[in-house]
Amino acid sequence: AFLTATWVALVRNKANLFAVENEIKKFEQIFESNLRKLSQLSRDVECLSSLSRIIAREFGVILIIEPAFPAMRTDGCAMRLPSGIPVVGLSLRYNRYDSFWFTLMHEMSHVALHYDDLFSPIVDDLEDEEGVDGEEEHKNEKEADANRLATDSLIPRNIYRKIMRDGDSLGQMLAYAQQAGVHPSIPAGMYRHKKKNYKIYSDLVREVDVAAALGVDR
Repeated sequence: AFLTATWVALVRNKANLFAVENEIKKFEQIFESNLRKLSQLSRDVECLSSLSRIIAREFGVILIIEPAFPAMRTDGCAMRLPSGIPVVGLSLRYNRYDSFWFTLMHEMSHVALHYDDLFSPIVDDLEDEEGVDGEEEHKNEKEADANRLATDSLIPRNIYRKIMRDGDSLGQMLAYAQQAGVHPSIPAGMYRHKKKNYKIYSDLVREVDVAAALGVDR
């Protein structure tokens, strides 16, 4: 808990600095159609280096990449600055392209769905589906909603169903990724997770060194 609290404080400090130094669109509201457009940037790995500028300009959200401390079980967070600007922090706990995009879309989904609650940070360990502190049901509901919106934003449901049916074929996986307009590692990662088969597509999901592309030391 101490490590996570320290990490969240670092994200907040960097976000305050970013707010002073950069032009940020006034935050209004995020819709699923906006998130769909964002997810399609995943096709171009080169866009990682300019993603924080794009998200600030298009969405009015500050994106901070702050690598996880060793042994820290946190993937990301969503919060608001006192000025009302929403902040998304990503820890790159797993340096995989599918993990990066799912965590980003999960935290952006919290901003879309739970903006009014973000004066208190939402901190996510996406491997831990259980809530904590006696608020389990409420927390789980929020997490389930954010997971659903993140998944739908990355892969429309009709395509998602086909991926789960035909996903052990690389040719089909690549075709469905193209239909969804996202990088192939994203449906591949979802398939691995859903089927609990982490041997399949490991080359595909590890194809991109996210930290290197973002210029971040882990």
